[in-house]
Amino acid sequence: MLAAALLFNNGSWAQKSLSEVVAAGNKVFVEIEDELAATKSAFPEDEKESVIRVCSEAGGWRVVESKEEADFIFHVVVKKKHIVTSPRTWLTPSVKLLDGSVLWKGETVRADATTFNGFKSTNTALRKLVE
Repeated sequence: MLAAALLFNNGSWAQKSLSEVVAAGNKVFVEIEDELAATKSAFPEDEKESVIRVCSEAGGWRVVESKEEADFIFHVVVKKKHIVTSPRTWLTPSVKLLDGSVLWKGETVRADATTFNGFKSTNTALRKLVE
C-alpha cells in the first residue's frame, strides 16, 4: 500500500517529481510526530525503530540520521489512545521536501492492540500502511 500510495495522490497519479523523490535508494530522514507527547509518555523507542525499519525495507530507502543528508523527509504523525482497555494507534504518513513543504499526505491507518499482535498496535498499523 505504501509504495503504491506514494505514487497515487488525491485520486490522480502524482507528478513525476514525487516518484523521483521517493525512488528506491534515495536517502530519507524519518520524522515522527507524537500527538500525545506533551500529555502522555513519549512514543517508545522500539516502535520508532519499527517505523524506520519499514521505511528501509518497504520503501527501499536509505535511512539517514539528519535532514541535511536526506533527499526527502518521511513524516509520520502518531496518535495512541486507550479505548477501554485496548490501546489503539493511528498513523498518518506524509512525504515532505527538505524545505518542509508537504509533497504527499496519506490516509490515516488505525490498529488495535490484541493478543494476536502481541499487544503492539503500532506494528499492526505499520503492516497496514505497507500492504
